[in-house]
Amino acid sequence: MSGYVKERLPNLLSALLSIALGLFALYESRIYDVGELRDMGPGYFPIACAIALIGLGVLLFIVALRSGPSEFGSERPSLISLLLIGASLLSFALLIEDYGLFPAIAVAVFISTFASENRNILRSILLALLTAAGCVVIFVYVLALPIKVFAL
Repeated sequence: MSGYVKERLPNLLSALLSIALGLFALYESRIYDVGELRDMGPGYFPIACAIALIGLGVLLFIVALRSGPSEFGSERPSLISLLLIGASLLSFALLIEDYGLFPAIAVAVFISTFASENRNILRSILLALLTAAGCVVIFVYVLALPIKVFAL
């Protein structure tokens, strides 16, 4: 393997993985009806996402070839950060059904903010509340999804 490719291998592999995942999604969504723009079928969104992922992978591949060498694995996240992100996801999964969308997102975002080295309790509370409110507006009121906001 040439030194040019070897220096860029992590970026090239991630680009190829994006392309492969997009091709897999495109292959798996072929059985669904696409429909039209005015009357979208169940396959419209997965196919659009798959095409976008393939395009992104091609773009990443081109950028990886043109950019300088990348350093891979020089800086690793702390174990506490990984555990906090996992706890954030778990808290969302445990809270969404019993307590509703707003509390589940607020708690998940609040926990995940402490995975950063730049921790601030006031900023974490504000971010959690604003993110939860934004998600409620988007998913419940704009998209009209049948999700409970509060289920107390």
